[in-house]
Amino acid sequence: MGKLPPAGGSAPSSCRFSGIEPETPDMNVAKLLAKATRDPASCRFTEIQRLAGAFGFHLTRVTGSHHIYTHPGIPELVNLQRVKGMAKAYQVRQLLRLIERYNLELEPDQ
Repeated sequence: MGKLPPAGGSAPSSCRFSGIEPETPDMNVAKLLAKATRDPASCRFTEIQRLAGAFGFHLTRVTGSHHIYTHPGIPELVNLQRVKGMAKAYQVRQLLRLIERYNLELEPDQ
Protein backbone atom coordinates (compact mmCIF):
# COMPACT_ATOMS: atom_id res chain seq x y z
CA MET A 1 0.00 0.00 0.00
CA GLY A 2 1.18 3.53 -0.76
CA LYS A 3 2.43 5.82 1.94
CA LEU A 4 0.01 8.62 2.89
CA PRO A 5 1.29 12.16 3.46
CA PRO A 6 1.47 13.19 7.12
CA ALA A 7 -1.43 15.10 8.66
CA GLY A 8 -1.14 18.76 7.89
CA GLY A 9 -0.50 17.89 4.30
CA SER A 10 2.65 17.72 2.33
CA ALA A 11 0.89 16.71 -0.87
CA PRO A 12 1.89 18.81 -3.88
CA SER A 13 -0.35 21.85 -4.10
CA SER A 14 -0.72 21.37 -7.86
CA CYS A 15 -2.99 18.35 -7.37
CA ARG A 16 -4.14 18.70 -3.79
CA PHE A 17 -7.40 20.61 -4.27
CA SER A 18 -7.72 20.87 -8.03
CA GLY A 19 -9.22 17.41 -8.43
CA ILE A 20 -6.99 16.84 -11.42
CA GLU A 21 -4.73 13.87 -11.10
CA PRO A 22 -1.08 14.26 -12.14
CA GLU A 23 -1.25 11.47 -14.76
CA THR A 24 -3.68 13.48 -16.92
CA PRO A 25 -2.37 13.26 -20.49
CA ASP A 26 -1.17 16.44 -22.19
CA MET A 27 -4.10 16.77 -24.56
CA ASN A 28 -5.24 20.24 -25.56
CA VAL A 29 -8.42 21.21 -23.69
CA ALA A 30 -10.15 22.11 -26.96
CA LYS A 31 -9.40 18.59 -28.23
CA LEU A 32 -10.74 17.12 -24.97
CA LEU A 33 -13.95 19.11 -25.43
CA ALA A 34 -14.31 17.87 -29.02
CA LYS A 35 -13.66 14.28 -27.92
CA ALA A 36 -16.22 14.50 -25.09
CA THR A 37 -18.82 15.98 -27.43
CA ARG A 38 -18.19 13.40 -30.13
CA ASP A 39 -18.07 10.30 -27.92
CA PRO A 40 -18.67 10.74 -24.16
CA ALA A 41 -18.14 7.03 -23.50
CA SER A 42 -14.53 7.19 -24.73
CA CYS A 43 -13.37 9.76 -22.16
CA ARG A 44 -10.95 8.87 -19.43
CA PHE A 45 -11.82 10.04 -15.94
CA THR A 46 -8.70 12.20 -15.71
CA GLU A 47 -9.55 13.88 -19.04
CA ILE A 48 -12.99 14.88 -17.77
CA GLN A 49 -11.50 16.12 -14.51
CA ARG A 50 -9.18 18.31 -16.54
CA LEU A 51 -12.03 19.51 -18.74
CA ALA A 52 -14.16 20.41 -15.70
CA GLY A 53 -11.25 22.34 -14.19
CA ALA A 54 -10.63 24.19 -17.45
CA PHE A 55 -14.20 25.53 -17.33
CA GLY A 56 -13.89 26.71 -13.73
CA PHE A 57 -15.29 23.75 -11.79
CA HIS A 58 -13.55 22.91 -8.51
CA LEU A 59 -13.49 19.62 -6.64
CA THR A 60 -15.53 20.22 -3.49
CA ARG A 61 -15.61 16.77 -1.94
CA VAL A 62 -15.17 13.09 -2.59
CA THR A 63 -17.60 10.64 -1.04
CA GLY A 64 -16.81 7.06 -1.98
CA SER A 65 -16.53 7.01 -5.76
CA HIS A 66 -18.42 10.30 -6.19
CA HIS A 67 -16.25 13.31 -7.02
CA ILE A 68 -18.43 16.39 -6.54
CA TYR A 69 -17.53 19.54 -8.45
CA THR A 70 -18.99 23.01 -8.03
CA HIS A 71 -18.71 26.23 -10.02
CA PRO A 72 -18.96 29.67 -8.41
CA GLY A 73 -21.60 30.87 -10.89
CA ILE A 74 -23.72 27.71 -11.06
CA PRO A 75 -26.08 26.41 -8.36
CA GLU A 76 -25.93 22.83 -9.68
CA LEU A 77 -23.35 20.20 -8.75
CA VAL A 78 -21.41 17.95 -11.10
CA ASN A 79 -20.88 14.36 -9.99
CA LEU A 80 -18.10 12.41 -11.72
CA GLN A 81 -17.27 8.76 -11.13
CA ARG A 82 -14.39 6.60 -12.31
CA VAL A 83 -15.22 3.12 -13.64
CA LYS A 84 -12.14 1.18 -14.72
CA GLY A 85 -10.33 4.44 -15.51
CA MET A 86 -13.17 5.86 -17.58
CA ALA A 87 -15.76 8.54 -16.85
CA LYS A 88 -19.42 7.58 -16.96
CA ALA A 89 -20.85 8.76 -20.28
CA TYR A 90 -24.07 10.19 -18.83
CA GLN A 91 -22.05 12.30 -16.38
CA VAL A 92 -19.87 13.61 -19.22
CA ARG A 93 -23.06 14.62 -21.06
CA GLN A 94 -24.36 16.34 -17.90
CA LEU A 95 -21.12 18.35 -17.63
CA LEU A 96 -21.34 19.34 -21.30
CA ARG A 97 -24.97 20.43 -20.87
CA LEU A 98 -24.00 22.68 -17.94
CA ILE A 99 -21.15 24.19 -19.95
CA GLU A 100 -23.58 24.95 -22.77
CA ARG A 101 -26.52 26.06 -20.60
CA TYR A 102 -24.44 28.60 -18.67
CA ASN A 103 -22.28 29.64 -21.66
CA LEU A 104 -19.09 28.83 -19.76
CA GLU A 105 -15.79 29.67 -21.36
CA LEU A 106 -12.36 28.20 -20.86
CA GLU A 107 -10.41 29.89 -18.11
CA PRO A 108 -7.55 32.06 -19.43
CA ASP A 109 -4.65 29.95 -18.06
CA GLN A 110 -5.87 26.81 -19.86
